[in-house]
Amino acid sequence: MRIAYLLFIPVLFGFISAPADRSIDPEEFDVQFLEQLVHDKINELRIQKKRIPLISDSILYVSAQDHSAYLIKLGKLSHLQSGDKSMKTPQDRAEYYGIEGYWVGENILYSYYNSNVDNGKNGQFKTYTYEILAEAILHSWKTSSSHLANILNPEYTLSGLALAVDFETKRVYVCQDFAKAK
Repeated sequence: MRIAYLLFIPVLFGFISAPADRSIDPEEFDVQFLEQLVHDKINELRIQKKRIPLISDSILYVSAQDHSAYLIKLGKLSHLQSGDKSMKTPQDRAEYYGIEGYWVGENILYSYYNSNVDNGKNGQFKTYTYEILAEAILHSWKTSSSHLANILNPEYTLSGLALAVDFETKRVYVCQDFAKAK
C-alpha cells in the first residue's frame, strides 16, 4: 500500500504543476484541469472580496457533472431538467445524489474553446489556452449580478464545479452548484 501511495505523488504533482497557459488540444481536452482552474479563480475572487474559499464537495460535483452533461444534450442553458422529477431543480439533483441539510444554488453558462469570445467591452477572449478560457468563464459570471451574487454569497461554503465539452460546437458547458447550511 505504501508503494502505491508513493507512486501516486509524482502523478499528482504533475497534474498540479501543469501550465495553465498551455494550448487546448481537443483530442486531449483536460476537463479536470480546466475545472480546477475555474474553481481556483473563483476562490481567488472570494478571497479578494473577503469571503472564505469554497470547499469542493463530491456530491455537488456529481450533481454539477450531471447537469453539465444534460445541458449538452439540451443544446441550451436551463437550470431545470425535464423528465425525472427527482432531478428537476438544482436542489432536487443535489438531494438525489445525497446532500442533506443544505440549500443549493447554481450558476451555469457555456463558452467556447479555441475561439474568439466577446468580453462585452469591445474586446475578445482568445480562448486557445486553458488560462484564457478559465478567465472568460469567470468574466461571464462576474459581469452578471445574479451569478456574481452566488459566487460571493458568504453563506455558501461548499461547491461543486463541473464542465462538459461539446466537440461539435466547441461549447464548454459549465455548472457550479453551491450549498449553505439550512
